[in-house]
Amino acid sequence: MKRPYPSYFLQELLRSILLIIVIFTFLSQPALCRTNAKCQSDSAGWNKLPEILNNIKAPVFQDRKYDITSFGAKPKIEYDSRAAINKAIRKCSEQGGGIVFVPKGHYFVKGPILLKSNVNLYTEDGSILYFSTNPDDYLPVVFTRWEGIECYNYSSLIYAKDEMNMAITGKGTFNGQASNENWWKWNGKTEFGWEKGMPSQRDENGRPRLVKMNSGQIPVEKRVFGPGGYLRPNFFQIINCKNVLIDGVTFISSPMWVLHPLLSENITIQNVSITGNGPNTDGCDPESCKDVLIKNCFFKNGDDCIAIKSGRNNDGRRIAKASENIIIQDCKMNDGHGGITIGSEISGGCRNVFAENCQMDSPNLDRAIRVKSNSFRGGMIDNIFVRNIKVGQLRDAVIRFELNYEPQEGSNGGYLPQLKNVNIENIESKKSDRAFFMEGLDNAKIRDIIISNCKFDGVNTRSVIINVENLKLKDVYVNGQKLNKSERRGRITKLMVSNPLLIDRKDEIISLEIEKLKALNPEFNEVAFVVFDDKLQLPSQTDDVNGDGKADNILVLLDIKAGETKTLTIESDKIAVLKSEYKKRTHAEVSAKIDYKSENGIYIGGRFVSQDSVKIPKDHFAHDALYKYEGPGWESDKVAYRFYLDSRNRNDIFGKKTDKMVLHEVGKDDLVSDSKESYTKMCNWGMDIFKVGESLGIGSIGMISDGKVFPVSKTDNISCHIPTDGPIKSSVFTKYSNWLVDSSKKFDLASLLSIQAGSRLTRTDIKISGNPDNICTGFAKHSGCAFIKDTTNYPYGYIASYGKQSLNDDSLGLVIFYRKEDLIKLTEDESSFIVSLKPQSGKLYYYFGAAWDKELNGIRSKIEFLKYLEEESLKLSNPLLVEAEEIF
Repeated sequence: MKRPYPSYFLQELLRSILLIIVIFTFLSQPALCRTNAKCQSDSAGWNKLPEILNNIKAPVFQDRKYDITSFGAKPKIEYDSRAAINKAIRKCSEQGGGIVFVPKGHYFVKGPILLKSNVNLYTEDGSILYFSTNPDDYLPVVFTRWEGIECYNYSSLIYAKDEMNMAITGKGTFNGQASNENWWKWNGKTEFGWEKGMPSQRDENGRPRLVKMNSGQIPVEKRVFGPGGYLRPNFFQIINCKNVLIDGVTFISSPMWVLHPLLSENITIQNVSITGNGPNTDGCDPESCKDVLIKNCFFKNGDDCIAIKSGRNNDGRRIAKASENIIIQDCKMNDGHGGITIGSEISGGCRNVFAENCQMDSPNLDRAIRVKSNSFRGGMIDNIFVRNIKVGQLRDAVIRFELNYEPQEGSNGGYLPQLKNVNIENIESKKSDRAFFMEGLDNAKIRDIIISNCKFDGVNTRSVIINVENLKLKDVYVNGQKLNKSERRGRITKLMVSNPLLIDRKDEIISLEIEKLKALNPEFNEVAFVVFDDKLQLPSQTDDVNGDGKADNILVLLDIKAGETKTLTIESDKIAVLKSEYKKRTHAEVSAKIDYKSENGIYIGGRFVSQDSVKIPKDHFAHDALYKYEGPGWESDKVAYRFYLDSRNRNDIFGKKTDKMVLHEVGKDDLVSDSKESYTKMCNWGMDIFKVGESLGIGSIGMISDGKVFPVSKTDNISCHIPTDGPIKSSVFTKYSNWLVDSSKKFDLASLLSIQAGSRLTRTDIKISGNPDNICTGFAKHSGCAFIKDTTNYPYGYIASYGKQSLNDDSLGLVIFYRKEDLIKLTEDESSFIVSLKPQSGKLYYYFGAAWDKELNGIRSKIEFLKYLEEESLKLSNPLLVEAEEIF
């Protein structure tokens, strides 16, 4: 009798022979990263690239043509061509394959296109396929993964499962038509069209339910979503497919992720343009895929440009299919959270990623190379090779590795992520906040990282390196300074800080000039330093005090007791290896609209994006909805301010009921002149509490001529930028060209508005041309609020008022602090209390502040306010005393 299988003995013999062959092959061939020593060779990993490329082959197709118009498609936007397109695809596949041809024209597609084996969907130049935005058109639900979790949900706009030899080619465009009016508002954020009361994926029946099903390992067939779940579909998703090509086409306005190959192999994506700034609109997300080439593509996305994934949490571990052999070449990344990203849904692991010869440049791009996971998502991330990357500018770190991503999920997930064997070489960047941010976990350190031949210029602040083992730097420069990781500590600078007053002082900032620190300690590095009070690390940052884009000073925040002298130490590293992330207690921003339409001078639609700098258009006017909350804003953990970036140019107050930063949540509506502004009513964070009217607002700049106050109103040009946005100090710098005063006098004016952690005060530094005889400032007069004059003998004086003068009829204190040596006179007009000051050599500074009785742990009465005025005047008049010396 014949046995259908070999006997047990033969099975074991075969296994032994196979094991010997595998071991011999492993030892005799140059492995990709068989040992750490091998991985630490600069070029070892790249030797594997030709072999992987040779395994990626584009499919070929029969020379048969199926024109969709022959199947009933019509190039009319009001006509649904979906049935005709899918019929052509089915017919082509059933007959052995060929080309499904989409002629030039505009076609409407009312539901998903279903790709089939052996079909090349070819789109002629000038063809555009517009997809329906009606969710019901993407039913019935199909098997999918949504953010790495398996379920049944709306079909993607283009879908295929268990097919092979497929392509989308040509020069046509696929337009998902997603916007704030349809898919995007399901995200649940006001900036994407969602309003309170609208359903979204954040509702309990949406994303939270899916996450719970994954956590509870509910069978996939029971995870049915679609209507009521509000989980947006991807644009293109293929599942368990092989031999796929996407070449030459354009994708725009996707509901969510754009290209999402899943559990598939041998994929080529080349010469593709992907644009769309909606929520979670990643460009390309190969998930649990093998042998993928992404080449010569353009990305401008609302989320990561390329994000390699392999499933989330239990689903990723259950299926246990890594993404591997991913090659990225010659791509250009514009907007996005990350240029090339691995994670965060990476529970199945990732290995053998090669990226080379890419360009990244945009003020709206956050990072260049990023890896992200945490102890709930886990995943082994191994053998990552990156070289020849040109970065113009981006907002965050050029290289960001974080194994504590989304820490709100917790740090005890039980599935420790691993990141090791990373080789990065030949990166050049022109502008970024940091060069590196690398944070491993205490029990899951990042290991075996080589960074070589890299230049990071225009870096604003120090790198962060936490829980990283075996980091090697070779010919790496930050702002022209060569880094050497072996230099754990350079020289140490000692500071003696004394409090001359017999009162305790909290949240005091000392400022030290970088130039003087370098004269004292030539090894001082302003992008890599930490400050200690004994073993306590103090919050610190750099500061641009003149708005020229370069760090001038370092700042240190400390508490000091009455009459105390503290000894602080500054450790300056060639690269920061100590924890130096501090709680964000200040913030400054100027957000302007992009992707808008202009109608009668009003900026309609679009979205607000934080800008490094803005130049105000000549035709900009009040309430035209160009700037979020109508201008730049700055805040501390006590209070927030803004000024109107138009002809009004007055400062205003946002009262805060929280110590968290709130400006990014304020004024996100698409405001026009007749709309109801969200921040004029009480919110969880607070509200706009001040009526400016025709007054000087609070602390606004003016000039008195012939007895009349002229605010900064008529100017030729205005530009504004954010020189400093740090944890303990932030600032707004504005330049006004040809400020017209009294119809004949013109001045060039620059102002720097800055705020510090723990303070209600904004410091205003002014530089003005033409040697004027005065600058004036003040605040609005409100009925029933008496004018409070200074009664101290300190060098700093003040004018103030207190009473029920907020828009919410709450008690509010207002104050201007000034140097008495600058005082010309105190006066008032119909709308403002005014102090007139004398600039010295065209320079002047003063402080203004507000104290709201709804402020967290704030000032509740006039008596408390008067005490505050005297104490602040005393502290301004008696700054901390600082001496520095070098020690070793």
